[in-house]
Amino acid sequence: MRWEDMVCPECGAGIAGVVNEITADLQEADDGSYEFTGTTDFDTQTDLVDGEGREKLVCHNGHEFWSRPLADSDFVACHLCWHEVPVKTAHLHNGKWIGDACCWDERLRASE
Repeated sequence: MRWEDMVCPECGAGIAGVVNEITADLQEADDGSYEFTGTTDFDTQTDLVDGEGREKLVCHNGHEFWSRPLADSDFVACHLCWHEVPVKTAHLHNGKWIGDACCWDERLRASE
């Protein structure tokens, strides 16, 4: 899977996971509060998605952020020349997209 932002905007750490939402069964207590019954319905599990279609991600340091998932047919901006390049051939280098045909050279290739 690929997202538009592949590193945390707060700390630069990589993606650790996608934040999901699931339904947990609750039971009302006598005092009006609710308690977890110990049952979770994993059939209701869904990714958290905002109104712009971005998914909520979490980095290795626990920061949550939103990023748009990318399909192989999508394009991203090369961080070096800002040309639109196919995400399918782009390289993720230090958390930034680099175009294969425009800017991915021997110097960058050797640093991987």
